Amino acid sequence: MHSTDKTGTLAGSAHDRPNPVQILTISIGPEEFGVDIMEVEEILQRPTISPIPGAPNYVEGTVRYGENVVPVVNMRKGFGLEATEGDSQSRVIVVKIEGKLAGMRVDSVNGIVRITQSEIEPTGDISKGVVSPAYIKSIVNFDDRSLGILNLAKTIEIGRLSRSVTDPSG
Repeated sequence: MHSTDKTGTLAGSAHDRPNPVQILTISIGPEEFGVDIMEVEEILQRPTISPIPGAPNYVEGTVRYGENVVPVVNMRKGFGLEATEGDSQSRVIVVKIEGKLAGMRVDSVNGIVRITQSEIEPTGDISKGVVSPAYIKSIVNFDDRSLGILNLAKTIEIGRLSRSVTDPSG
């Protein structure tokens, strides 16, 4: 059994556990998910998002990230949930997938958990929840809760997303 501090960090140092993995915990709608911290470039608090005419409905627009223009996916819309206006808790997480940058607008960033590789389990049969099991690459069980780790390449569909930003028709 693990315990987390108020930021969601597991108690004890990473040196206490072999091969630690850090997972960023996020909320999208009523559920909490995890993102491998190695895929995260930066968390943006309230960036200006510029709309893209003709883009798919789940593409909220683009943000400037350094010298890059990064497409932003509204994860609520992507998961078929009712869209909401961003509030003080919503964030855009800039991630790097297959060498490409993308942004994910989420309802909140909850913290970071540190786990060992041995605590990561295959998805098995996960049929409940708002997300298709195809978007979850693994499960972590801790503190009497389960956390689905998002498969960002499938969740964001980086290839299709890149095309929609450069050519909104398809």
